[in-house]
Amino acid sequence: MTWGEKAALAGLLGTTKRRRLVTTLWTLKEAYVKATGDGIGFGLDRIDVELDGDGRAQVVRVDGRDIAADGWRWALGSEVGPSGTYGWSVCWRGDEWSGQLQHVEWSDFTQFLTQSP
Repeated sequence: MTWGEKAALAGLLGTTKRRRLVTTLWTLKEAYVKATGDGIGFGLDRIDVELDGDGRAQVVRVDGRDIAADGWRWALGSEVGPSGTYGWSVCWRGDEWSGQLQHVEWSDFTQFLTQSP
């Protein structure tokens, strides 16, 4: 995490909000490096997420450059886990995304993985 991200976390009270923010930051950084094809070896510390007072990502910079200037977009959510404890992120390049996200329960996901073909 960058110093700004650590400072934003330090100002948050409550475990649930802190967990949501940490997982949102992590998944946003991971979504970006996966979308670029670089993978986690890219160095997540090169990515700085500027947060507003509510912990929402306002600007994402890589090596000091705003990724929005290169056409990157992102969406954030917090419906994962009990009471939305954990955050999620997706990242893409291009026009605004008009797709839909579908929530899948963990039990449904694991059941899908264990089904025989």
